[in-house]
Amino acid sequence: MNRVRTREVVDKLGIPVVRSDGLGIEVHRKTPLEVERWRITTGGGIAGNSDQVWLSPVSRHTPTFAIPRGPYWNKTQLERALRAWRRGE
Repeated sequence: MNRVRTREVVDKLGIPVVRSDGLGIEVHRKTPLEVERWRITTGGGIAGNSDQVWLSPVSRHTPTFAIPRGPYWNKTQLERALRAWRRGE
């Protein structure tokens, strides 16, 4: 998975992108109490994990249950994970 393929999944699901930079793709999710900031990071370079995608909270102020999710290896896995994330699961 690279950033282009990850962005295709995000666009397909209609998730608004707040920022896309070298750190990853930042998306927000509204909860009854706040707006949670999450980042979809893709591996890069020549590292052995360069084909993984992770979904993780941007700040430490998110609830304790908001731990990083992943790794996702293909578009289907990422799409399922983002659908569950959007529902608040």
